[in-house]
Amino acid sequence: MEKRLDYKGRWRNKTVAFHVSEEEGKLIDRCVSLSGLTRQDYIAGVCSAGM
Repeated sequence: MEKRLDYKGRWRNKTVAFHVSEEEGKLIDRCVSLSGLTRQDYIAGVCSAGM
């Protein structure tokens, strides 16, 4: 597997993808927007916070 650095210089070689409903997508988009983070950083942060 090829290793790649992301724009912050971190190793990111694992892709995670999932399907959500239209409503769930809108909720995720709203939360990401309010956080000021990228979608990737927001979801990774929520997961690592134990939510």
